[in-house]
Amino acid sequence: MLFRQTLLYLPAQLLGPLAQFVAVIAWTHFLSPTGYGNFTLITASQDFAYLVGMGWFTFYALRYYGDITDPEEQTRFRNTEVVALAAGSVVQAVVGIGLLVFIVDIPLTPFVIAATVVYMISRMANTHFAERARSAQAIRAYSILQTVGPVVGLMLGLAATSMIHASAATALAGYAVAQIAAIGLVAPLLGIGRHPRRLEHGLVRRAMTYGLPLLVSGLFDWIGLNGIRFIVEWEMGAKGVGLLGVGWGLGQRGAAVAAMLVTAAAFPLALAQARRGGHKDGFAQLSRNGALLVAALAPAVAGLHAISQPLVELLVAEPFHDATMAILPLAVLAGALRNLRLHFADQTFLIAERPGLVAVVDGAEAVVAVVSAWIGLRYGGLVGAAMGAAIGTAISAIVSFLIATLKFGLVIPIGAIARIVAASGVMWLALHLVPQPGSVVGLVAEIVLGALIYGVLLAALHPRIVAETARTLMARGAMPGE
Repeated sequence: MLFRQTLLYLPAQLLGPLAQFVAVIAWTHFLSPTGYGNFTLITASQDFAYLVGMGWFTFYALRYYGDITDPEEQTRFRNTEVVALAAGSVVQAVVGIGLLVFIVDIPLTPFVIAATVVYMISRMANTHFAERARSAQAIRAYSILQTVGPVVGLMLGLAATSMIHASAATALAGYAVAQIAAIGLVAPLLGIGRHPRRLEHGLVRRAMTYGLPLLVSGLFDWIGLNGIRFIVEWEMGAKGVGLLGVGWGLGQRGAAVAAMLVTAAAFPLALAQARRGGHKDGFAQLSRNGALLVAALAPAVAGLHAISQPLVELLVAEPFHDATMAILPLAVLAGALRNLRLHFADQTFLIAERPGLVAVVDGAEAVVAVVSAWIGLRYGGLVGAAMGAAIGTAISAIVSFLIATLKFGLVIPIGAIARIVAASGVMWLALHLVPQPGSVVGLVAEIVLGALIYGVLLAALHPRIVAETARTLMARGAMPGE
């Protein structure tokens, strides 16, 4: 079932994150280091504003909306959702304008304000409705929301910066248009806008009880991931953020592309198992999910490390080369550890309905990552900052897995992981032995070669994955929500 669900989610899980990965490279050719730094500060701040304004309700929707089958209860949920979105939009606008006034180095014009605020609000709505669709296994709606914004938004943003003005605000406007279009496309599928605007106080209390601890953990996680950007901005300005952001963004996005091939289908299955058989069955499904997650992340880390130099030299604009090549290996390792924690160990606490433990782990990462990044920046520049942030991520992952295994009995599939890591290691060695590619075609060929080597080795070391995948590809029938 996990393999079949994963394949059904695959277009959305691949195209959206892949477009975000490509965007990191593309914007180096359209924006200056300062412009790119401003762009990344605004997009990172949107994540913060989303968590503060809407995260508590989205977390509740992801966990419980799929359980709601009564039409009247669904209506009550959607009534409250409209009010929550309105309140969240106010938070987005306040954070966006505050960012423009006090932090980002951009002239404060009506267009800049409008582009920033509309981008942030539409992105918040996209994120929430995508998670609600995922909870209900509404794969078509989820795919639209995950794909249109990143893919079409990138195309519109690049066109606008090329033909109108090369600035962060113009790029954001392109994304905003695409995100609004995505919401319009899924509105009939998700029943958006068809209900009276009435707040259900009981639902709000339940959502806050569940969601607020996760909101705290989400804010800590945001600090662990993005605190490095604002530390660099404080010490070096937007240009420093731009130079850091390419390598950091490529590594984080590369890990996310790999992880998201699995994660959308995995957690709902673990929740379904927990509902049917209790927490123990949910944890067993998490262990199976974890093996597949490692199978996606390990080759991504090894492959990006092996091809980092030709990737940067061939694809990234020259002003970003040195910083990106030094930061990328650290960033992809940190990204893989973060995704492994978020989508494996931390989900143990969600199934056990102990979301406060997620906040403990994320808090540990936030403190260590920020302090280590600041120390690293002072003594080792941008590379030292990236190393410090990666150390914080590693510590939080260790803490999370220790709690999940010792307190809740989560089983780590060590044998499967060892075989996956062995296959990834052989692939890494093979890529280092072949000549470095001198063209984009050669780079693509090396990536394909690495994928083939890994696939063959994994099939030999782990034939069950191949057999289950083959059965999945032959399966037919629509999933719930379609």
